[in-house]
Amino acid sequence: MREQAAQQPNSWLYVVDPIFTDPSAEVPPWGFIGGFRVDERGQLTEEFSPNPNYRPSPVALRLPAPANDVERALQLTSTGYAPGQTLLGALLEAELILFAQPQGDGLFTLEHHSGRRQLQVFTSEAQLPQNWTSWQRMTGRSLAGMRPVGVDLQVNPASSTKVRVPCEDLIRAAGLPVEINDAPAGRAGGGPAEATSVTARADLENVERSNGHSRNEAPAEAEPVRASEGSAPEAEPGPAESTEREPVGTEPFGDRFLGSLLTAAAGDALGAPVEFYPVEQIRSRYGAEGITDYDRGGEHAGEFTDDVQLALFAVEGMIRGHVAVRSGAATTPLASVQLGLQRWLHTQGYSWQRAAGPFAETHPEPDGWLVELPELFSVRSPASSNISALREFVSAGTPGSIGAPLYRSDAHGGVLRALPAALWSTDPREVFELAAGCAALTHGSPGGYLPAGVFAVLLRRLLDGVQLPEALTEARSILAEHAPDSTTERALASAVSLAEHGKPSPERLKDVLGAGWSAPEALSIAVCAVLSTDSLAGAVLLAVNHSGDSDSTGAICGALAGAVHGSSALPGVWLRDLHAREAITNLAKDALLEFGANPPEDEQWARRYPGRGDVSALEFGPAFPGPEVFAAEGPETAENGEGSDPAEDASEPENQVEDAEPARDEPGKSRTTEDSRSGCSTSGGLLGSLLGGAVGDALGYIVEFDSLPTIRQRFGPQGVTGFPDSAAGSAVVSDDTQMTLFTMDGIIRAGVGRRSGEPTDPAELVQHAYQRWLHTQGFDWKDARAPGDAHAPDGWLIRVRELFTRRAPGTTCIQALHGFASGRRTGSVDSPLNDSKGCGGVMRAAPAALWSTDPSEVFRMGVRTAVLTHGHPSGYLPAGALAVLVRVLLDGRTVREALDRALRELSTWDEHQETTACLKRAAELAAAGETGPEVIARQLGGGWVGEEALGIAVYAAMTHPGSFADAVLLAVNHSGDSDSTASVCGNIMGAALSADSIPSEWVRALELRETIERIAADAEREFGPEPPDEPEWYERYPLPSAAEEPAAARSRSWLTVQPPTAETDDFTEITAADTAGPEETATAGRGIVAAEQETTAEQDQDELPLSENAAAEGAGAAESEPDAADTSEPHVPEHVPGTAEPGSDAEAADTSPPPGSADEAVTVAAFQAAGRSEADGGTTDSPGTEPTKLRIHWKSTAEQHTDERHTSERETTEPASTASEPSSESSGTRPEERHADSDDSPTTDADTDTDDADAPDGALSTAESRLLTAWRRVQDGEEHVPAELYEGLRALAVEAFGPDEAGRLLGRRGAEAETPAGLPGEAPLSLDTGQRIAGCVLGTACGDAFGSPLMFTRADQVEPADPESGLPEVFGGHGRGSAITQQLVFVLHGAIRAELRRKLYESETSTVDSIRASLRQWIRTQGVPLAPPRSGTWPAALPELNEQRFPDHASLAALADSDEHGTVPSPLNPPNSADGFLATARAAPLGLFVPDPGKAFALGAEAAVLTHGSPDGYLPAGALAGLVNVLTSEAPLSEAVETVLTELDKYEGGANTARALRSAVRLAERGSPAPETLHRLGTGWQAPSALGIAVLAALSRPDSWQRAVTLAGTHSGNSSATAAICGGLLGAARGDDSLPAKWTDSLELREVVDTLLADRDRLPELTAGGQPPEWTLRYPEAEAARNGSGG
Repeated sequence: MREQAAQQPNSWLYVVDPIFTDPSAEVPPWGFIGGFRVDERGQLTEEFSPNPNYRPSPVALRLPAPANDVERALQLTSTGYAPGQTLLGALLEAELILFAQPQGDGLFTLEHHSGRRQLQVFTSEAQLPQNWTSWQRMTGRSLAGMRPVGVDLQVNPASSTKVRVPCEDLIRAAGLPVEINDAPAGRAGGGPAEATSVTARADLENVERSNGHSRNEAPAEAEPVRASEGSAPEAEPGPAESTEREPVGTEPFGDRFLGSLLTAAAGDALGAPVEFYPVEQIRSRYGAEGITDYDRGGEHAGEFTDDVQLALFAVEGMIRGHVAVRSGAATTPLASVQLGLQRWLHTQGYSWQRAAGPFAETHPEPDGWLVELPELFSVRSPASSNISALREFVSAGTPGSIGAPLYRSDAHGGVLRALPAALWSTDPREVFELAAGCAALTHGSPGGYLPAGVFAVLLRRLLDGVQLPEALTEARSILAEHAPDSTTERALASAVSLAEHGKPSPERLKDVLGAGWSAPEALSIAVCAVLSTDSLAGAVLLAVNHSGDSDSTGAICGALAGAVHGSSALPGVWLRDLHAREAITNLAKDALLEFGANPPEDEQWARRYPGRGDVSALEFGPAFPGPEVFAAEGPETAENGEGSDPAEDASEPENQVEDAEPARDEPGKSRTTEDSRSGCSTSGGLLGSLLGGAVGDALGYIVEFDSLPTIRQRFGPQGVTGFPDSAAGSAVVSDDTQMTLFTMDGIIRAGVGRRSGEPTDPAELVQHAYQRWLHTQGFDWKDARAPGDAHAPDGWLIRVRELFTRRAPGTTCIQALHGFASGRRTGSVDSPLNDSKGCGGVMRAAPAALWSTDPSEVFRMGVRTAVLTHGHPSGYLPAGALAVLVRVLLDGRTVREALDRALRELSTWDEHQETTACLKRAAELAAAGETGPEVIARQLGGGWVGEEALGIAVYAAMTHPGSFADAVLLAVNHSGDSDSTASVCGNIMGAALSADSIPSEWVRALELRETIERIAADAEREFGPEPPDEPEWYERYPLPSAAEEPAAARSRSWLTVQPPTAETDDFTEITAADTAGPEETATAGRGIVAAEQETTAEQDQDELPLSENAAAEGAGAAESEPDAADTSEPHVPEHVPGTAEPGSDAEAADTSPPPGSADEAVTVAAFQAAGRSEADGGTTDSPGTEPTKLRIHWKSTAEQHTDERHTSERETTEPASTASEPSSESSGTRPEERHADSDDSPTTDADTDTDDADAPDGALSTAESRLLTAWRRVQDGEEHVPAELYEGLRALAVEAFGPDEAGRLLGRRGAEAETPAGLPGEAPLSLDTGQRIAGCVLGTACGDAFGSPLMFTRADQVEPADPESGLPEVFGGHGRGSAITQQLVFVLHGAIRAELRRKLYESETSTVDSIRASLRQWIRTQGVPLAPPRSGTWPAALPELNEQRFPDHASLAALADSDEHGTVPSPLNPPNSADGFLATARAAPLGLFVPDPGKAFALGAEAAVLTHGSPDGYLPAGALAGLVNVLTSEAPLSEAVETVLTELDKYEGGANTARALRSAVRLAERGSPAPETLHRLGTGWQAPSALGIAVLAALSRPDSWQRAVTLAGTHSGNSSATAAICGGLLGAARGDDSLPAKWTDSLELREVVDTLLADRDRLPELTAGGQPPEWTLRYPEAEAARNGSGG
């Protein structure tokens, strides 16, 4: 390891599980144990980061050596190293040992409290128990043939490796139908199998007791005891103590209640793994249908979250409350419910003393049986609203209520907890009020408790047997009585309306009803899911598979669906593997007993539910208020709480129930009034955040890079406790604080621009602030300034000399900023600069919190500041999260609330999972009370990357929420990036506790203290209610003037393509040639705006990128509300079409300013109407001429607004100049509108021309720079840009600079020509079938061998391949392919065998069946235990095919799960929802086995669906086979694509495949693509993208097999698949002679392929009924058919 470390300095050295012995084999993500950090000297450090997803293998666990294949499969399956189908396949073929009876035969089963009988089986004699002597043996297949429905197999129940398998799964794996009836399990022959039942008692009499309280633990498995002959099985008693009580839960009401509670838990467990996931990511991970079962690959399969945990404690509390009320000890159950919730808080890591609150005196210890269950002590990301409310109850000593809310939140945490209220009364109104009161204990907003009341009424009526629509009508009526026109009612109305249109898509569900984060949203999603589906499972899966809070919506929907359908409708696998199922069942039955006609009165029941002792002096549940309380919850009011706008919450009276109506933005106004500044009203929070970040940075900078032992050695056992020197200015800060200050500088400037109506993009201004910081790090200004920057850095901050010090700046930041200064593009989410996830993006992001009061906008701003330098999602998403944390804290919320809001915003961004997981882990560790530096290193990492730095900071803040010093010191003292983690923690704690919480001696010693206080005060002023407007302010925070506008900002908005509208069919077009000078140009520009503003402003704003909307809104707002300078502007009459603009002159064409001048307003019409002369210099389209169809704006509307404002300011101070007069700015213009000249004189257009003329040779002039930046914006854009736009730009360049200079500036667009090149010519070859099939098979194998070494190569590491060299080395040799070539061999083997059977025996053999049989032999080569074929093992016995070369799980699982005598998978019966590449990559030769394209398509698709069940998995395979078939008719590939597209239209689900093919054709028409162009089609890991890339390469180089395959294999992605598909396609088109001999000769499987091809060539020699030659023995099933033995 040390040698490896020496070769990989400054990295991580990963340790893999010992099961992976082949160093060249792929290790899955869960196969890594963790990693050791390697320092910059290449030495291993002590820092070890464990992999949270690691799965220990049987080898790592040191399990006993397996005695046979089934034990091996059992170990692999139970540890997650093999799919469940592997075990099923092994069980079918294994000989199992079962209990036998001394007398009689049959299956000997045990009863179980789950309701399913248990059949114990053993895999070897070593596993047999010693207390039984009679055994029987049978194979798993024989057992499956007995159809033991309703029975679970307990495999090796006494072993450390054991598992339970439903017999139904084994029956299906055997290919047999599952017959469900009331008869006992039948024999294989159809007769009934005898089943002797033994009751495993689960009644409370046999349950172990502790301290007199019954414990609800599962009993030990009963030993097999033979039942007396003829005796009936003992019935399982109910959960109550007395066996004399009647069983409950079997009548319809009880069954519905039991189903409701169980299905709620199942829905919660199903949704937990996909919470926060966008629906696209859910489908990508789990298939097209989304998640349909518990996440078997995760650590918490079948485990529910805090939603159901709380519901269970609420049920227990309601039972105890009912005991108290019926005994006269209380009048309401709310005290017992509150006490139950406090017991749940205890399970989440809080000591009982911290959790009990006012109950501590009467309940010194938590009582009841539920709190004794260890499985309920798991911390599953509890919602901060619940934790905060319950802790607030402890602190305040008073409960929350509707009339006096303790904690205002509209989150959904109170909804599911209302479930037991449905049992309280038969009066729905009483149920509604009790449920709302229960929810108000923790969720005091109407949006939090009203949905709970509705939910309880719905549940009550459903339990009574009422249909859901009727129940919903009644519930909404009761809701209207209490709160008319509430948000809850509107959400329910939307749900009903949506459900009326049928089952909605997940996208539609979220668009209409939201993501489920608030209670009204969650309830409406659940209601819609049940209304729009007709099954329990269908409803729950719809509620789970959407972008949002999947576990909560799944749980609420499950409760309703379970009440509708009953417990029997719950899928058996969900029920079987549900965590704590027995506890839930017993609790439900207890509730039914307590609320039944005769509740138990015995002493045991009183000990189980000691409700009489839950009496409290606290006042619970005042009367439900009247409708007037909810008057504010109207259409214009958002319900407060967790999901509401923090600004609204901050201004809300603390104890007022009504939601005051927030101020609404007037149309067109900028968000610069109090509503967007309320968060800045508390200077202590903002100053605290900046000072706190700097203090943390300075404390951590002392020990950055030091390990924890070194820190303790230097500073003592407590580590750093303060600054060593308390002198003023002695505590130096690092680049973290420096860049934070420049971030704030850029944000303030953006605020100035927004309220001034300047077309400023805040991220661009931050970018330029960072360029000024780069200048402080030793770079000359000419090397640090961006294109278009001032000649000298401006503003006050750059003049602070203390900032000109290098403090270990991050390399990533330096490189990104220097690259921008050198002309490279700016970084963005869509086009990142790099793949860095370092913490340099998050540590400077706190100032982004000021940009808006909307957390979504704040998050976006934080991301945009970070992505300027850090391109990995985990590098920029933590910055957005930190900005939201600070924003919400400035609004007066707690750290827990701020974190919850940050997580919600995170969940809406792609690739958030890494950051989300780290933050949730930090919160869980803090909640569990785990503290200390060791916890940080072990659980959260070192803080070197973005998500770790934020996670450590959040952990420290939540561990010490009331102490700035304790939190920051915890973030300092660990082995890692101490300055960054402490800086971020200081930002958080300072915002939460204000500047007063920072120790004064720390502040006094801080370097740059005055600078920080000054910029904080400036931020308060700019974002306060009365921002400054004096000239000095604009000198402190200047904006780019017209000539100095940032190039990157301009490039985003110069060019917008605008379709004509009815209002603008006739318009006056002003071009550069139509204006005589600056004043005329400005006047003309104003005329354009006046004529077109109403019709274009909104369109132009919409056409801006999403991230630009804020700037656009600001510009538009300034127009609607002019500033002081604009109010005196004279009226400008609207221009009449067909007349000249005021002030224009035909002769002015000769004096027009050059392109790129300061006040230029250029509008160019592309492809103008015939007859119009470009030389007539300003004439307009006459009313009779055809209007131009496309306009290209050289400046955006926002920039035109700016020009108009500049001109209007000049007109208010001086008369308009004539065409011959030079323009000059008045003395009244603002400082930032002047050019930064050395003599401060106004800059004229002549000055601009001089600057351009004086530009050094080879440098770009201003005009050239502007044009080139615009061209690059278009060239680098991802979106499709019309050809007219390119031609318009090029025409401008030619007109301005001449054709030669324009060519030099613009060059070619990427690797593409200026105009579409069209498809290269093809020369189809006349070949026989043998040549084509040899070329196809060998071409596929060569492409696979060529691309395999590049499969996991990053984009920046892919190098152009040398087509003349041999095949590269991979898998320990040259010419070795992956599983693609292996499966190709078996597919060809199966196809030849089918042909052979048809020739020899005239059999109607299915080619697909034959291929399936061969592929099943392939999985034997991959280690899946299957029985060998009856005769012959070729080619499976060949050693070169028994290597694991990246086999895919989809193929292994699908083939292991099927039996060759069972039902063949098909599109109507798919084996899975896989859409991977492998089934397509092996499909090309199948197109040569059938006569026409339609049959070829069908054969390819049917063979692919054997292993890949998604249409995106099997239709590309059909398309490839169809393409190959068309090529046999000597048609060009382009024609083959058209034929296949026609065929593809006949199939459902082919949209993605068709899109990939059409995109390939379009890209090929543009000329030979570069490797990066291939990436536009995807990465090749999914079948459609793999096919598209291959077709693009083949179309681009159709006459050179080698060049095409080289192109297809040289890209960042699945090069093996794309090169293999391309090789097979062109191999079929050009034959085997087109393949380089150097490649084909080195193929590892060349001899095997040659044998198969030779056998196919021999097929015509065979005759029906003749003696098969010896070579047919290689196809054993065909030989078996001749002998009548089947096959």
